[in-house]
Amino acid sequence: GVAAALGALRNSRTGLVGSLGALALGFALWFSWSHWVDLSHHWTQRDLFWRYYDRRAPGEPIVAYMMDWKGETFYSKNTVKQIKDSPARMAAFANLPGRKWALVEHPRLGLLRQAIGPDHRIEQVDRDLNVKFVLVTID
Repeated sequence: GVAAALGALRNSRTGLVGSLGALALGFALWFSWSHWVDLSHHWTQRDLFWRYYDRRAPGEPIVAYMMDWKGETFYSKNTVKQIKDSPARMAAFANLPGRKWALVEHPRLGLLRQAIGPDHRIEQVDRDLNVKFVLVTID
C-alpha cells in the first residue's frame, strides 16, 4: 500500500502498477492458502464424515438424502447410499434395524423428518459444525 502511494505521488506508472500487482498477488495468496482453508470446515462434508467414522459402530450405514453434491460419495469412499427423491425409500431405510446415519442439507431436514415418520427419533450430531449440511442419527 505504501509502495502504491509512493508510485502515485511520483507519477510512476511502473511503480504504481507493480506495487498494485504485488498487493493483489499477496492478497490472492493469503486468500487461497489461509482464508479458504479456514472456511472449508463450514461448507465441506469432510468434517461430517470424520464425525461419522469416529462415532459409528460397525455395520451402521449412512445415507445422503436428497443430495447430489458428489462430496458425499468422495468422503464416504463410495459407501454412502443415495436416496435422492423418494420418501418411501427413505422410510424403508429408516425401518432397518439398528441405528442409521443420514447426511442432509439444513433446509431439507424437515423433509427428512416427514419421510421417516414419527416412529423414529432423529438426533443432530454437532449441529453448528457446518452451515450447509447436517449429520443426524436415526433410531
